[in-house]
Amino acid sequence: MKDSFNSVRESVLRHGKSARGRNELLKHLDGGRLSTLQAIKAHCYDCSGFYGDGKVYCEMPDCALSPFMPFNPVKRQGKKQTEKQKADFKARMQATRRPKIKL
Repeated sequence: MKDSFNSVRESVLRHGKSARGRNELLKHLDGGRLSTLQAIKAHCYDCSGFYGDGKVYCEMPDCALSPFMPFNPVKRQGKKQTEKQKADFKARMQATRRPKIKL
């Protein structure tokens, strides 16, 4: 298992382009822990052949990670908040703050 990691690591260092996911993949191969986003970037870098054909969207719509792919031109959009939701959130945050102590 360690030999296969070393083999992949050498391939990344020799042939891999400098792109999002490269450092994350190397960190994984060295035994480091990755956040969810780092793991996604590392997977995309590995799956796309270290971006050997350029830093482009892989166009694999069946991939569950496609919305998170670093070079996806149509980024996943978050939910839009209404003005009331924003005001409610702001009120909750202000209520949880400790009062300032005057010295």
